[in-house]
Amino acid sequence: MSGSDSLSSPKDINDLPSTPSVEVKSNFQDCEETFLDEDGWKEEARGIIKDVEHYVKLVCVSEVLPSSRSDIFLNLTTREGQEYTIELTSQGFKVVGNAHNLNDLSGGAIFETPYSLLDSISPAYRQAFGDHLTDQLLKLQASRLTEDTSQL
Repeated sequence: MSGSDSLSSPKDINDLPSTPSVEVKSNFQDCEETFLDEDGWKEEARGIIKDVEHYVKLVCVSEVLPSSRSDIFLNLTTREGQEYTIELTSQGFKVVGNAHNLNDLSGGAIFETPYSLLDSISPAYRQAFGDHLTDQLLKLQASRLTEDTSQL
């Protein structure tokens, strides 16, 4: 390969942009991270509610705490009867209150999925999820046995 075919030469490296100035970095860090608008957060919440509603007593969007471009709040009651307020942000799920419509806890763990959050706060969730999974596997096994016997 000749020198003229090389993708990086000392001249190319020197032409790379410099590191952004402190002012640019500061402005970027001050921006509130948003991936969805308020309607997008509500749609995301609807999907989460549909996914977990069978494993909890109650889950719904808080009508008291306002949603924004960066978060939405869910009221959750576990199968054990414990009430929580969950904040959903682009970072994940976080318990922010030990009652519905309450945002008074800070510094708690952030969970990537609603399942990992539920797993940490509700032993009955684990049992319900395991039971549901077992039921689905038994249904799958039964349908395969039915298919096998119908092909004979």
